Amino acid sequence: MERRKRAAGNLIPVYAIIPLLACVVVNFGVYIGTEKMTETWRHYDLTLSIDRMIPVIPVFTIIYLGCYLFWIANYILIARQGREHCMRFITADILSRIVCAVFFLVLPTTNVRPALAGTDVWTRMLDFVYQMDAPTRLFPSIHCLVSWFCYIGIRGRKNVPKAYRWFSCVFALLVCISTLVTKQHYLVDTFGGVFLAEAMYYLANHTGVYRYFERVFDGILNGIQKFSESVSGVAKKRAQEKERLTVPGELEVADAVSSREEQEETANRYPDRKKRILNAVFLAIVFVLTLYSVFRGEDLRGVLRAITRVNPWYLLPAVAGVIVFIWGESIIIHYMLGTLDIYTRKWTCFQYSCVGFFFSAITPSASGGQPMQIYYMRKKKIPVPVATLVLMIVTITYKMVLVFIGLFVVLFQRGFVHRYLEGILPIFYLGVGLNVACCISMSVLVFHSSLAKWIMLKGLALLEHFHILKKKPERGRRLAASMDQYNATAAYLGSHGRVIFHVMLITFFQRFALFFVTWFVYLAFGLHGTSMYDVVMLQAIVSVSVDMLPLPGGMGISENLFLIIFRTVFAGGLLLPGMVLSRGIAYYVQLLFSAVMTAFLHLTIKETADERCCRR
Repeated sequence: MERRKRAAGNLIPVYAIIPLLACVVVNFGVYIGTEKMTETWRHYDLTLSIDRMIPVIPVFTIIYLGCYLFWIANYILIARQGREHCMRFITADILSRIVCAVFFLVLPTTNVRPALAGTDVWTRMLDFVYQMDAPTRLFPSIHCLVSWFCYIGIRGRKNVPKAYRWFSCVFALLVCISTLVTKQHYLVDTFGGVFLAEAMYYLANHTGVYRYFERVFDGILNGIQKFSESVSGVAKKRAQEKERLTVPGELEVADAVSSREEQEETANRYPDRKKRILNAVFLAIVFVLTLYSVFRGEDLRGVLRAITRVNPWYLLPAVAGVIVFIWGESIIIHYMLGTLDIYTRKWTCFQYSCVGFFFSAITPSASGGQPMQIYYMRKKKIPVPVATLVLMIVTITYKMVLVFIGLFVVLFQRGFVHRYLEGILPIFYLGVGLNVACCISMSVLVFHSSLAKWIMLKGLALLEHFHILKKKPERGRRLAASMDQYNATAAYLGSHGRVIFHVMLITFFQRFALFFVTWFVYLAFGLHGTSMYDVVMLQAIVSVSVDMLPLPGGMGISENLFLIIFRTVFAGGLLLPGMVLSRGIAYYVQLLFSAVMTAFLHLTIKETADERCCRR
């Protein structure tokens, strides 16, 4: 019963996790798989005379791309409407993709896109869409299909505010219009997507077909639960045996109370097995899609031949750059803990850094790194408020370095921008804007805690009003109490200006150690003609662009940005081999190394006399 209550309070109910993941897998499988199958087939143009009368309006690109956030929010909201409603909706969604696959195979469609002559940001953004998305698989429009699903999934749901239902309807219509005025689709595609959504939704809600999908989803979820229980079975038996053999005295009772408090403090920070498994599934899906998007149609043997011919001596400093990147954060953690009169070994701080980089690399938006660092620091008796303070300042300085690089390029490197970044300007400006917004938000949290508390509480009330989160009074109290840590951060920043300056310098050194990996890869291929500054700054721009995007390690988008902006740098057919080697060292070697160190820490962590963080 308690488990069900906790599940009801989650953002995504447990019963909806597998179905929502299934929607993502089926959607990408249909969209990408049918493209590969039909790339050499004859395609048909369903353009009507009225379509030619519709003007191109590039500003609607923001709606065409922004609808992805709309989809995520509404699919989660719909999943929260109850188990049966969720299963019927997911069934309609998956059936619609199967119908789409049939149309994509039986009637492959295409269109003729207009030539874009403008230089404004909206035109560049639309041109970027044209480069990333081939003009195929148009009928029916999946953009219109999914957007209309987002509306009809909450249509008539009384527990969803009427204003939001109207907003969803209007926004879905705007998405349909955006597909027309960006020339991504034509009228027949748009109406086909809306009609298909209505038809499949009617079928799922007036038949029992959803029960077949429900059984499959339940079977998968039960399999995950059984696997989790089998993995934890040995640990449970040991705990039961220890409990049976131990006769607690007063000291043991005190230790039990302390242990229970520690467990409560870290319960929300240490992800459960089910969440780890789902993160692994998400990572695997993104990885497979990345491999497909990067290597489709490429000569893999040629890529491997080019890589085997590189000068290996240049790869040694590249790998060293990755180690220095991780080591840099450990020096910052060790240095800042020292200023707080807490002393740990540098080797232990290095392990904390490896934990952070590993979990940041495998979780969306790097969301898992710092919670896991706090968990292991707590294991070493470092107080949670202290660990939170240190890691918050690490995050602030880390983001500030990226903001400095982005603004420096935007304001003072116009020639550099026009020479290399014409094809990715929308993504680059988005990355700079998100990092600036992140730094501003953290500054408000730290230096204007009362304003930040008001904003956070109002935002929480809004989420509860729209039933995105279940209303819980204690959640608001916990949120208000958690704001105290930002007051501590503000006090530290105000009284340790020299420390922050030193941390900024170390962070700059740390970041550029990783950016130099691409320069050493460039030399390893025996290339010349591009300056060290250009190569390093281009790699920095990739980091600025993808750092805030909700993908593990920027996977997928980082590779594609590299292939666009380094096109003139890695010449002579070495672009793809250069990307594979550079990205392989900077991300995958880092991931593997930090994974090994994290496993080592997890297996060997224990309290020792000299590792109890003795105070001065």
